[in-house]
Amino acid sequence: MKKSLKHALLLAFTVLGSGLSFAGGREEPMADPKTLLKMVEGLEKSGDERFTSSKPPKENGISYQLSSIEFIGSVERGKERFLIASAFYIRSRNPGRDTPPARGHTFMIVFRPDFSIAAGSRADISGCRMDGNRLMGEDGVVADFDSRDVSVRHHGYAGLDDLPYFFSDRITDKQWEDDEFIKREVEAEEARKRKVEEEERKR
Repeated sequence: MKKSLKHALLLAFTVLGSGLSFAGGREEPMADPKTLLKMVEGLEKSGDERFTSSKPPKENGISYQLSSIEFIGSVERGKERFLIASAFYIRSRNPGRDTPPARGHTFMIVFRPDFSIAAGSRADISGCRMDGNRLMGEDGVVADFDSRDVSVRHHGYAGLDDLPYFFSDRITDKQWEDDEFIKREVEAEEARKRKVEEEERKR
């Protein structure tokens, strides 16, 4: 067993305990049964301090660790595919003291197929589920990842704490300032929507 995967297994069973979960239910088959373990490994290898369990220096023994992770589902658009998860981290209280209390931080994580991180934000999507490419909450659609709206492609998903747009057609700052480029992209998106609507009417 590779050292990195062994580390992920140890972390999953010693730190997370029963915190590993699938939004669709534990009984459903997975294309890759090690998806969650690979997500944990991807978080630890990311180098992003938000997603890496550690004991930060100069913080009097306080620890910051992954407490639980939930696989929400996948997003597929064209040839691109991503995995969506909700991760909960805890910053512990000071050793030997009850105050200040421990603090929790929930993140939405978007993984690439190789389990590297494509995007992340402080959005709490625990308990959500995927319906096609739409992220659904108790009150309806939280985000539609089929959207190619130019504002979303540049600014990200406002309803998900400005989660960065993670598809390859992201609009750069330079492109955003190009009025002719934006006009062409708006027209292309309107044409795409009309085509989708026509296809749905034919069904």
